[in-house]
Amino acid sequence: DAHWEMAERCGTAGLDVQRKYHLQRVLELEPDHEAGRRAMGYVRIRDQWVLPEEHFQKLGYVRHKGQWRLAQEIELEARKTQAEHEVSQWRQKIKRWRSSLGSNKPDDQQAALNGMRMIRSPYAAEPIAYWLAQPKEPLVLKKIYVEVLGNLLPTPIAVNSLVQRTIED
Repeated sequence: DAHWEMAERCGTAGLDVQRKYHLQRVLELEPDHEAGRRAMGYVRIRDQWVLPEEHFQKLGYVRHKGQWRLAQEIELEARKTQAEHEVSQWRQKIKRWRSSLGSNKPDDQQAALNGMRMIRSPYAAEPIAYWLAQPKEPLVLKKIYVEVLGNLLPTPIAVNSLVQRTIED
């Protein structure tokens, strides 16, 4: 009890290092001292004192950005972020090529056309499908988009977009 009293006094005085020392001594002398265990951050789970961090780690969780997450969740989030980045990059390229296709410079037009026709990344499907769905998009560009999406089959976005255009156009 003397160590418990000292731990309490140290806590009141803001002496964290000394408080921890006395709490550790309390637990060495009385491993099931409830207040001491709680003061050290332990919780009781199924009649056992465990630190929450150890408990979550045993369950397969890892600390990520201040939260306990499963490694699989972190991986899925990373993949989603990477996919969003890839789509964004393709959106920019396609926008640039689309502008070049409408320019007066034949070399720029040809380079843009070649760039579009070489697309094989499934991440390009979303921005291509977007432009294909635009009602005021010139027919000549829509034909290019259909060709590109045809090269991206069987990605779901390419399939859905081509089917939708077939039904609506």
